Amino acid sequence: MAKVLSNKSLADNIYFLKVSFKETINVKPGQFFNLKVCRDESYDPLLRRPLSVFDFDLDNNEVSFIYEIKGRGTRALSNYIKGDFLDIHGPLGNGFTVDFNNKKLILAGGGMGIAPLYFLAKYIGVNNDLTLCLGAANKGVLKPLVDYFANIVVELKLSTDDGSFGSQGTISCLLNNSSLGKEVEYDYLFGCGPKPMLEWLQSWMREEGISGEFSLEERMACGNGLCLSCSCKTTDGNKRLCKEGPVLPADEVIINGL
Repeated sequence: MAKVLSNKSLADNIYFLKVSFKETINVKPGQFFNLKVCRDESYDPLLRRPLSVFDFDLDNNEVSFIYEIKGRGTRALSNYIKGDFLDIHGPLGNGFTVDFNNKKLILAGGGMGIAPLYFLAKYIGVNNDLTLCLGAANKGVLKPLVDYFANIVVELKLSTDDGSFGSQGTISCLLNNSSLGKEVEYDYLFGCGPKPMLEWLQSWMREEGISGEFSLEERMACGNGLCLSCSCKTTDGNKRLCKEGPVLPADEVIINGL
């Protein structure tokens, strides 16, 4: 069980949730938790909702999430208030590779795919040169997320579909800039976002000769690798995102098979 410290709205249908645990936990960037969103007196919705870790405070055993209301489950989650208790299972899954030092790294996130990149940026930003390419539909979605990155020493490149914040277009317009991939040699890329974005990223990475990892999003029924509902196709066979993922090598993922 975890105690709700905050569950506030950042923008339309986008919430910031912070919880604290009594027991000591250890969370790695890229891992996720499975949250029971129904109240004790109800079993609706029955299935837990997986949320990637936005931030982790080791000293206080506090975990933060940013989520978007998409259905009954996340709507129910948004009704929890400070002082409530949540049944949370985790941390789960395999996270990002973080043993980099003095490397030039790209973090590319689209929409809610930005969320797991914040903890990663904090974790590896101390010893590496980070460039963040972040995109979303509009300023209302992107700016509340980007504001959290202000206290991290990174280079921020932003885009929105409607041009209301940063460049107009998808993150492809940021990566195709002459300052990326051509004049600067990057060592690794971390990506998270919608499938079309990851498909484009995968192609771009192959052209530029950059390796990396994707954090993948999929519905997870059990979170323990038993139900196989979150399996995805890779060049190494089907893999369960809740166990072998959610972070997988970018060049192994078969995007159209997700």
